[in-house]
Amino acid sequence: TMLNSHEAQAYKNHAQSLEELARRGGLGPQEALWILDDEDWDTSNMLVEQAALAELEERIFSYVLNKIEREWK
Repeated sequence: TMLNSHEAQAYKNHAQSLEELARRGGLGPQEALWILDDEDWDTSNMLVEQAALAELEERIFSYVLNKIEREWK
């Protein structure tokens, strides 16, 4: 997944692996963005939930599109 290369940041922020987090219900949009950006958990820098979700959706779309383009080459 697009988070796999950020496993260390997930563990740093949550003291759990991505697999453990998934079993416990996953991540919220803001948590996922912090991990993707290799940023520490920071409640002073929280986006509004809807803005975080919109940003995450855009990144997922871009990730999937890039993956498809690479596979077609």
